[in-house]
Amino acid sequence: MSYHRIRDDSATEDKYPRAILPRTFNLGFTAGLMCKDMLLCQEEVKDMGVPMAVINAAREEWLEVEQEMGKDRDFTAIVEMLERRSGIVLKKSKQIK
Repeated sequence: MSYHRIRDDSATEDKYPRAILPRTFNLGFTAGLMCKDMLLCQEEVKDMGVPMAVINAAREEWLEVEQEMGKDRDFTAIVEMLERRSGIVLKKSKQIK
């Protein structure tokens, strides 16, 4: 993966500057919907024998967000849970305008 692909990702170009760095956490998709979508994915592929280790682990994280913050919390708020765990708070760089 090239630097340009990472740099041009919708999370880094849109979600972080619009909802995470200003701490609004308001893109309009809830943690509950994220959990539901991941469950639908798990159910769809279960009978196909497709390995789902990553989606299973990710869904566990989202279930934790749902439990800690509520199912109606915006999905971008997962950053707050990850910040608490790591002890690092994401901040807007002076280079970002």
